[in-house]
Amino acid sequence: MKISRSLLLAVLFPAILASWSCEKNEMFKSESKIKKQLVGSWNLIPIPRTNPNEVWTFDNSGNAYLFREPADHDTGTYEIKTTLTKVELKIKDLEHFTDFATTWQVVLLDDEILVMANDHLGATGIKELDFQKRN
Repeated sequence: MKISRSLLLAVLFPAILASWSCEKNEMFKSESKIKKQLVGSWNLIPIPRTNPNEVWTFDNSGNAYLFREPADHDTGTYEIKTTLTKVELKIKDLEHFTDFATTWQVVLLDDEILVMANDHLGATGIKELDFQKRN
């Protein structure tokens, strides 16, 4: 019986380790580290390409500024909440771009790319937004 338990452990441990290696890299990041990476201006990658350009800016004070060409803009606030397995970005207090005033799950965040998604916008399926950091 001990041999079968050891064999089971020898098989399951690498499988669990391999599954963890495929997880997103936002695991185990603190709220302060996420905020530090998020602060700045981000260009929304327009999908489809015919959508107008949008720039989202997050500051250290918890304010979010959304600008859509040619002259639409809105100001709101944001909060970051982290757990062991996910990062949530809650955008609030928007007057004009109310579709974006919701809780987004951060799928990917590094110094160049931000990907966030949610399924709470009333549509079927998941809404994903992809951003590239502005220089």
